[in-house]
Amino acid sequence: LAFAGRDGVLRWTELPTGRVFERPTRRSRRRDLAFVGHRLVAVGDDGRVCWCDVRDPQGTYREIECERGRIFAMAAIDGGRIAVAGSDNRIRIWNLETSQQEAELEGHEGTVSAMCWTGHALVSAGYDTTIRIWHSGAPVARQPEMRQRG
Repeated sequence: LAFAGRDGVLRWTELPTGRVFERPTRRSRRRDLAFVGHRLVAVGDDGRVCWCDVRDPQGTYREIECERGRIFAMAAIDGGRIAVAGSDNRIRIWNLETSQQEAELEGHEGTVSAMCWTGHALVSAGYDTTIRIWHSGAPVARQPEMRQRG
């Protein structure tokens, strides 16, 4: 179980014992977080991805400056890659091992506010009232769009 908020501190609980761990980060609202392999990864208003190794709470801590605006959503793709998105309407795929951006997906016309990885595709939703399905290996220009009517 993990949680974070306005103070920028990442917190997680070891459920069998109830022990709570904390890892301070930059003071910035954290909007989304997830366990990615042995890492607790968080994104937020400062446009950064930050993570720590939950096996060593006071040890490894890293961060990447991903975009100029706020990051609202994150999805774990596998044990070492994540998708992040936010107020610049783009989705970026980052490799946590290398701290390198691997891809950028364009198509939303408003802030991307939610994402999930299905195992075969990335699903994103945004303030432009669309849901997009990004299939692995498909050209970005051909992504299907579902728009809410009414």
